[in-house]
Amino acid sequence: MRKIITAVVLLMLAMGLAGCASGQNVQPAANKPVVTQATETEQVKDTNQMSLSEKTWTWVSAKKEDGTTLTPNKPDVFTLTFDGEGRVEIGTDCNHMGGDYVAENNSLTFGTLMTTLMYCEGSQETEFAAIIATVSGFRFTEEGELILFSEKEQDLMKFR
Repeated sequence: MRKIITAVVLLMLAMGLAGCASGQNVQPAANKPVVTQATETEQVKDTNQMSLSEKTWTWVSAKKEDGTTLTPNKPDVFTLTFDGEGRVEIGTDCNHMGGDYVAENNSLTFGTLMTTLMYCEGSQETEFAAIIATVSGFRFTEEGELILFSEKEQDLMKFR
């Protein structure tokens, strides 16, 4: 019995050493940085293949009527999720909204949005909702962004 156990241990040890000897070291040298480069085609999105419903869009910035730029105080909480069947869910820094939308070609209109009614001190929800109400269309960028525009402003809101 002892000989069998010894043989098994030696066999496992030999297999382990053979695997180590034949494998390549994938760890970078401590003093050499690992550099990876993205090709141009990896960074450029085909805007014809993008859709509103492909992901949850996170708000990056908006242009206000006075020309100033509005950015979210709480990144990643203002979101748009289109279901592809005419319903949209909107997350904000306070409440959640939802309702209907119509997207044809590059035209986009939102129907009446229902919302929860919590009060949140310092929320940007009112400004965000007011800008959303002016949206009349959308386009995608080669960087994979969703741009919402209005009759007055071609780059009204940016989402990633």
